[in-house]
Amino acid sequence: TLDNRAYAQPLYMQGLTINGAAHNVVFVATEQGSIFAFDADRFANPLWAGGPVSLLGGANELPSDWNGAITSTPVIDPATNTMFVMGYFLDTNFPYQDQYTGSAKPGAYFFRLHAIDIIGGTKTAQSTPLYNPFFGQIFGGNQPSTIKIEVPGAGVPQDPSQPAGQADLIYFDPSYHGNRPALLLANGKVFVGFGSIGDVPPYHGWILGFDAQQLGLIAQFCSTPDASITTPPNALGQQDLFDLEIGGSFWMGGWGLAQDGDGYLYGVTA
Repeated sequence: TLDNRAYAQPLYMQGLTINGAAHNVVFVATEQGSIFAFDADRFANPLWAGGPVSLLGGANELPSDWNGAITSTPVIDPATNTMFVMGYFLDTNFPYQDQYTGSAKPGAYFFRLHAIDIIGGTKTAQSTPLYNPFFGQIFGGNQPSTIKIEVPGAGVPQDPSQPAGQADLIYFDPSYHGNRPALLLANGKVFVGFGSIGDVPPYHGWILGFDAQQLGLIAQFCSTPDASITTPPNALGQQDLFDLEIGGSFWMGGWGLAQDGDGYLYGVTA
């Protein structure tokens, strides 16, 4: 029995030696942030179960209250028996009030990429957590340790630390983004696509690239860097990214990004 919903597609590997025996294995990731390894040829308890949440060891780090922790399909490198999985979490050490809707939030949202050994289920590496890089400056209080992801653009949200007269910079805010497309592993890099959470602005389409060895961020792309909230709230009190670059989410119904033989990356925006 799984511990939550499984939106991610199961992954299959043949002939893995686990606990001293050969198995054909199905891997299932859940919204609870757990990963289960099942023998594909018999009904039995999992060969192992674990994952990003259970291995974090932080009592204040919970699955996101939007959908959950793992919504996108992970990817496996068969050369190293490593699974890469993106988790979406809620850190209750940092409650705040949303600057756009005014609603109270139980904690700061963040993403973290994990590398899991598929033989034993142990975590071998994890990226720096991706929080709002200006959380402390915008909401007051402490700033979670993170890295700043931003690109040139006149859209929202804008980098509040950018000096007047300097080029506009738009930054990645995990509070308004979800990772639905399957992860892509290509040429030693892991690519992750992001879109909106329920079409609630301000959101954009983002693609982030990570080094597959150390899980350090090496690339970032925003599909709509100049999109802004330009309309007043509608009858439901909602606003939209209502301009020529509306939305631009990489959602893709769970399908993954792709790369061709020349190294060009492909994705479809909503």
